[in-house]
Amino acid sequence: MICYPADVREDEIKAINDYWVTCDASARGFLYTVKEIDACHKSEGVRFIMALIRNCSFLTSHSAFSCEECQCKSPVNSRAGYRDRMRNFNGFVCRECLDVRENKLLGDARQTIQRYKNDHLQETFNLESLSFEETLFLLALLAGRVKNDDCFLYESPEDILITGISTIDMDMLTSFLRKGVITYIYELPVEVKSASKLLHGDSERLIYDKKYKRYRHPERVKIGIYLNHPKLNGEVVVSNVNAILYQKLQSITLSINEVASINNIIKEIQLYKLYQLVQEISKEYVLPIDNSNVLNALLEHLSKKYSPLSVNFTFNMQAKETIVYMRKKPAPDYIEKNYFTKFVGDYVQHVESKGWKLMKNWSLPPTVLTSSFEAIFSKVYLNEHFNWNMLSASEVVALWLKNVRLSESAQNLLTEDDGTQ
Repeated sequence: MICYPADVREDEIKAINDYWVTCDASARGFLYTVKEIDACHKSEGVRFIMALIRNCSFLTSHSAFSCEECQCKSPVNSRAGYRDRMRNFNGFVCRECLDVRENKLLGDARQTIQRYKNDHLQETFNLESLSFEETLFLLALLAGRVKNDDCFLYESPEDILITGISTIDMDMLTSFLRKGVITYIYELPVEVKSASKLLHGDSERLIYDKKYKRYRHPERVKIGIYLNHPKLNGEVVVSNVNAILYQKLQSITLSINEVASINNIIKEIQLYKLYQLVQEISKEYVLPIDNSNVLNALLEHLSKKYSPLSVNFTFNMQAKETIVYMRKKPAPDYIEKNYFTKFVGDYVQHVESKGWKLMKNWSLPPTVLTSSFEAIFSKVYLNEHFNWNMLSASEVVALWLKNVRLSESAQNLLTEDDGTQ
């Protein structure tokens, strides 16, 4: 069956009929070529066949022209469409039925993902059960969220930078897992992967918009670390979790153990920066530096008394002095690798014996990062003194203790320590 244009002439109908004459013996599938049809029906006023067929369609009784689901007829309007339809051995399905089928698949996929979320991402935890240290770490952890109302935090534990010190960060994550604060999905079932792929494509990572702001589709579930639902006074908190954590930190009265714990974390952070600086000095100046007990003791001393910026200036100056000395007096490798530590140690001892301090600064390399713990800690306790690199560990602790509530035993012990110093 052929549907003709409304303005077609009798002689043009013959041309259109010839266009749709099929021939199984022909490689083209049709008896006449377009050129042959135009040549055969060439007369005054007859349009070219390609212009005529733009508004006509062709339909046969073959099953390829009937939807296998709704049985509606579907014609084609070109030979290419005819050949494609005849080559479709899987059966023909019309656009409307395809849309219905696709919507069902998408609906089933959403249900699959929602069932998985209901089974694995509905756990709750009590904010009241968190210690001071856990509350502080959770606030720092939430700083990396894509959106404030998103339960997805990070793609893997390796991506988490709370303090920058892996042992401390991993210990806290373990505590969060044990208390049900977070859920770590390290593998997804096949059916969930398939559903996610159907809905959101193959990408396994966060998508970025044109303004380079991270976002994640709210329906998506993927491998990573998720925040469970916090509860306060028996009710699930659906918003303002950060504000609640901030208020809790302001209201807590610290015990001596909590003071000691945070004091140790601050010292470890500043000490770790100095270890990073030593590594950078070794790379930049191609200077062998032994990780000896003497170096460890020296870095602990420096981290307590001086800022990383002032220590970095000293490191760079003494590295240059060390290289000059090594060129003048070559020595075996096992001796040379201790020179830098000795030069720095002798210089610091000389400065302190005169009652002086390390005052000059040298900017830190980009590899020495500011952790989310430092940023949150500074915002809450240090009057937004965000640059810890200008402070020693002792200075950070002193500023912090001025802005927290201490238990009576903690106050007494700290007073005794000040009296003995």
